[in-house]
Amino acid sequence: AIDTSILTGFDVTKNNIYDIQFQWRSAGNYKFFIGDPATGKSKLVHTFSLLGTLTVASMEDPALPIAYKATRTTENVEMRIGCADLTSENGVIDMYQYRSTFAEAVSVNGTDIPVLSIYNPLQIHSKTNTRSLQMARISVKCPKKATFKFWTHRDPTLLTGETFAEIGGGSHTQTDSPDAAAGAVRATAFSTTGAQLLVAVPAEANVFYQVDNPLSKRINFVLVRGDYITVTVTVSASTAEASIEWGEAI
Repeated sequence: AIDTSILTGFDVTKNNIYDIQFQWRSAGNYKFFIGDPATGKSKLVHTFSLLGTLTVASMEDPALPIAYKATRTTENVEMRIGCADLTSENGVIDMYQYRSTFAEAVSVNGTDIPVLSIYNPLQIHSKTNTRSLQMARISVKCPKKATFKFWTHRDPTLLTGETFAEIGGGSHTQTDSPDAAAGAVRATAFSTTGAQLLVAVPAEANVFYQVDNPLSKRINFVLVRGDYITVTVTVSASTAEASIEWGEAI
């Protein structure tokens, strides 16, 4: 518990400033501050004294998003966040390792037939997966006029008949394409119920279509642990090809 007795006139129901400072580098202390209403200055109210005490990293992945949680003890509570800022005093922009997968000459016939899926697994070798994927490009082609759709979802039961396998080469991202990963089995059906449609691409016959992030510097298209991307096609008795490219945070 955080001791607020050192603060003058502190009222948790009013607007306050809260700061967390990480001396990270995998081993340092975490310090917690609250603005003192009387002085206008932040005061240290709690410290995780971790330096020289741990045998493992205090945080597996420092490039984490901000998250908020309100825990009920005896009464319902809520947090109202007017402004949040995450600032580093050092470091560089996140860099990603290029990865891709593909499916070729997939026999398709019908509505929203799955062509290719990727999956960012919940765990890697029984450890929590902290790798995120930054989507870059999806490419498709069909000998007949068709409509391709790109979906994201977190429910494995939306796919039928699939077996996912790692693409390898240092990546633990999984695909259902036997063209790209040994042991993979392509899904035979896909239920769109519960999936989020990203974009639909009307494709002319034998034209190679590439769909990039339309605003790459402003839109983060990230797949975290447990996320799927599935490419489907609607066409009558044909074949389809697809590839997915992404950057992998290592």
